[in-house]
Amino acid sequence: MKLLYIANERIPTDRANGLQIMKTCEAFAKNGIGVELFLPNRKTWAMNEDPFEYYRVDPVFTIRKIPCIDLIPYLSFLGPVPYWLIAVSFSLSAVFYAASRKRDILYFRHDPILFWFLIFFRRNCVGEFHFLARKAYQRFFHRLKLVVVINRAAKEKYDAIPGVKEKVVWAPDGVSVEDFDIKLSQSQARLRLGIGEKDRIVVYTGHFYRWKGIDTLIKAASLLPKNILVLLVGGETPQDSPLSKENLPSNIKKVGQKKYAEVPVYLKAADVLVLTGTKKDDRSNLYTSPLKLFEYMASGSPIVASDTAAIREVLEHKKNAWLVSADDARALSDGIMNMLGDSKLNAALAAQARKDVENYSWEKRAVRIIQAVIAE
Repeated sequence: MKLLYIANERIPTDRANGLQIMKTCEAFAKNGIGVELFLPNRKTWAMNEDPFEYYRVDPVFTIRKIPCIDLIPYLSFLGPVPYWLIAVSFSLSAVFYAASRKRDILYFRHDPILFWFLIFFRRNCVGEFHFLARKAYQRFFHRLKLVVVINRAAKEKYDAIPGVKEKVVWAPDGVSVEDFDIKLSQSQARLRLGIGEKDRIVVYTGHFYRWKGIDTLIKAASLLPKNILVLLVGGETPQDSPLSKENLPSNIKKVGQKKYAEVPVYLKAADVLVLTGTKKDDRSNLYTSPLKLFEYMASGSPIVASDTAAIREVLEHKKNAWLVSADDARALSDGIMNMLGDSKLNAALAAQARKDVENYSWEKRAVRIIQAVIAE
């Protein structure tokens, strides 16, 4: 079987999208699928990085950069126009190249422009949708061979669309466990990062969007003893992020964007890993499957997480994590202190999470999707 994956994404990128795409392609290829990944020919923040090495992905599939109009360097002058030009020009190129390629499956991650070009490749087009697609897109789901979703809430919504239920495949995101189950002790990880062995460290990784509930962690940090350091490991701060608008407590430290291969060291060095979510935004509460969730589980460090519907699909309170009320800074700070004060409990929860994450490998996810393609 030959699969053509089309993604309007810069790779390597500082966003999780790039990792998810590369790992998905690798998993398909390792399950016997011939994979070719089409990407826009754009400048990236890590242009000199080999994407396979950057994401620790075996070169078992091919990457082809196809033409697009890239005016992102002039964004400050042209407003949103460059984004539209890239989307339209890349979509046109993708359609042209896809039409000239022999393939059994045309696979894409939801893109508001690309979608309208690809739905006309009927019967062999698979769309993967993160967050909830607008109704304008849902009306054309019947044209797709499969609709891949990453959470149960979206599946329930799409199942209700006439003629679509049999096409919807639930496939939450995953992790390469071997990338995060590193052979370092906590002391060795801290030594590598220059962190004191006796320091008490809380770690959050990822971007700092408000819809991810990062404001709750900021407020919780102010309630923690000042000798507990909260490390924020992530990329640039979005304009709508509370990190750019609030005075941060003195025990919060931003360490900046780190390469994929460096993140596991921070997770191993942590006493507690924090995963926030918010019930104020459906993207966070219902329609997400955070990559950091599975990376945390694979690391072997204990997790304190917001009790949202999306997170509860994977984590269970007092079984593999400590869940706290979403949007409640006091509950989050109390949860962190509870885990810091009970080494027996946090070791048990971390061990169970490490065991449970084996069900969320990229390879198992790929098998689920491939089986659905064959069955459809």
